[in-house]
Amino acid sequence: MAAAIIVALAGGLVHRFDAQAAPPPQAPLTATTFIDLVKTQRPVVTSISALPPADAPQPPLPQDHPQIPEEELVPSPSVGTGVLISPDGLILTNNHVIDRSEQLLVTLWNGEQLPAAVIGRDPKTDLALIRLKSDGGARFPAARLGDS
Repeated sequence: MAAAIIVALAGGLVHRFDAQAAPPPQAPLTATTFIDLVKTQRPVVTSISALPPADAPQPPLPQDHPQIPEEELVPSPSVGTGVLISPDGLILTNNHVIDRSEQLLVTLWNGEQLPAAVIGRDPKTDLALIRLKSDGGARFPAARLGDS
């Protein structure tokens, strides 16, 4: 439901949920239907690299790990996935992927890389909404979201 709230806030949409309604019957998921699903939905799945600030503290190393000189420590990015949910570049992802990031770089299914900005986040539900920064008027494939 939190995802629907974020989507509703970002896109000005309002959905009404009926908790008592029974889910519609679904066909069993087979290898063929899964392959078809992957083929049709692949363009809406993104890879996200969230780069921390250069001065971000490094997590402590395990006690038995060889010590690394401080000047050799480099902040490592957080990496995760997201789903394009609107043609104007809104992406739904997890908050833990983008948390404490200074810069977001999104890789699309075709290998194109674009920067993105955080639009909203909810640490409690671990959801976040980011938007691709692209040159004027770019349109992206978008997943069709259900209302369950």
